[in-house]
Amino acid sequence: MGSFKHLVVPIELRESHDPENPGNALQTGAGQWIALGPLTIEALRLAAELADGGTICLVHATPDLAATAMYAGADAAWISPRQMDEAETAAVEQALRVLNGAASRYCSGAKIEFTIKAGQPLQVILDAARFHDADAIVLAASGRNILQRALMGSVADKVVREAPCPVIVIPNRER
Repeated sequence: MGSFKHLVVPIELRESHDPENPGNALQTGAGQWIALGPLTIEALRLAAELADGGTICLVHATPDLAATAMYAGADAAWISPRQMDEAETAAVEQALRVLNGAASRYCSGAKIEFTIKAGQPLQVILDAARFHDADAIVLAASGRNILQRALMGSVADKVVREAPCPVIVIPNRER
């Protein structure tokens, strides 16, 4: 067994326009693809090496549509609670499909668990680390530039400061 028994790996999904990359993109609809970033793939590969038979929890935060509707005010009145529930269910199902694909491609040999919740990524990641009693969190660094990070911070920076366990950050070397 590797160095860690329980690892948490936050997964950021992004829209992809590259259907020629089937190892990294999953078609979710006509002309719609979801992909993992290259740093996230590195984080998954490292977690698989470190876990080596242990458990890896893949964590993804979906948008909290109810919180978003609060800011839209009257413009959101046309969205019924049932439609919001359906949209949140669809988001979880899509995320689970992508995470299952990522787990089979990059984390063979490890037991895989999933945490997919609506909410702010930082809180979802920290809650998952506590719930799964993580030995470490392995995550990709922010893809933001230095000005964006100075103005808004990054989830990776905040996870490092607030995590209940060690954090291994895959650096963005392209900056």
